[in-house]
Amino acid sequence: MFILFTLVIVRNLASKQRIWTSLNVKRSLLLLILTLLVAAILTFTIKAPKIFLEVPWTFIKVWGPTSITAFLYNVIALCLVFYMFGLLLILSKKMKLPR
Repeated sequence: MFILFTLVIVRNLASKQRIWTSLNVKRSLLLLILTLLVAAILTFTIKAPKIFLEVPWTFIKVWGPTSITAFLYNVIALCLVFYMFGLLLILSKKMKLPR
């Protein structure tokens, strides 16, 4: 879903319906919140087996089902796409349509 939304924003940028904007205080704060949110999700995902099961990821990769390893890679990919989508939203704005 985020990939589709990202492609729509890129298409809008190419067709001049959105324009790049500079960072002001509000956009900088949103960028900081987005970065901290993605970093927290990634950190929790990587540390979760150690916190809950007290085993490292290498143990889970060897002895766990492959769906758990796939989950890890999917979360990392989703976080990257979500971060790119958020960056595009923060660093661009919609053009006002003339009436």
